[in-house]
Amino acid sequence: MKSWKISWRPQFFLPIHARYHSVSTDPDVTHANVMILHPGVYTNCSKNGQVDTHTLSAPCNLRSSSTCTWYHLPYQSTASHVIMKVPVGQARHKPLVIIGTVLVSVIVSSLLVKIILSHQHTNYEKLS
Repeated sequence: MKSWKISWRPQFFLPIHARYHSVSTDPDVTHANVMILHPGVYTNCSKNGQVDTHTLSAPCNLRSSSTCTWYHLPYQSTASHVIMKVPVGQARHKPLVIIGTVLVSVIVSSLLVKIILSHQHTNYEKLS
């Protein structure tokens, strides 16, 4: 008879928003490495009545203002940290970015003014 071993390995995926770093004058540098340390995991259930020295007082849930004691939950990870690559702007692209931004802003603003004026003209004719 075969024995089955069931192993459960939870995986968590969190969306992270990172801001661009300062522009780089080196054309070979396209990304900056940002190290993210592991987060702390907390539970509001004490383990077998043991009191952990790492506690946190925080809201019990999102709907109430009451606070609970949260206990640190140790865990093991296969990696010591996570490295995220964040894009870095190039200083040589600055004139192109400025010209493109101004051009798009002028075109869109002009179109909006045209639409607003034509809409006002149409409404004015209906009222007359």
